[in-house]
Amino acid sequence: MNPEENQKALEQYTQEISTEALKDAKHFLENSLPAGQGVQKDILLAEVLSEEQQIEKNRKTIESSIKEHDDLSTNLPEEELKTLEQLQFERDELQKKRQEENTVIAESYKSIEDIIRMKRETDEMRERYMKKKVELNEIIKKKKVI
Repeated sequence: MNPEENQKALEQYTQEISTEALKDAKHFLENSLPAGQGVQKDILLAEVLSEEQQIEKNRKTIESSIKEHDDLSTNLPEEELKTLEQLQFERDELQKKRQEENTVIAESYKSIEDIIRMKRETDEMRERYMKKKVELNEIIKKKKVI
């Protein structure tokens, strides 16, 4: 395989991994958030769907750019070749930016998981508190009876 084919395969593989990661995140959100967080869940699912659509759009753009590059790479005038190189540079920059955004989204998901965990711990502490309060009230009632 030549370097250009390797690069194309790598780009497609990267896009596929990103798409699968977003699908996994969507599945996680659908199945793990408590019912009381419906609005938050809907917002996150909308963000995941938006990311999936953006990745698909980028994948199609990359495919069309690669095809266009292959079609135009035969004896292009120097000016057109520079324009094509500029477009490729811009595409690469967009991909880097998208990758950074995906990193931020992944960190957001981790924060959400932490919030959910803390909520669960708070609920458990509240339940223990209520049990202790009931026990204390029973002890006070018994002492008043005596």
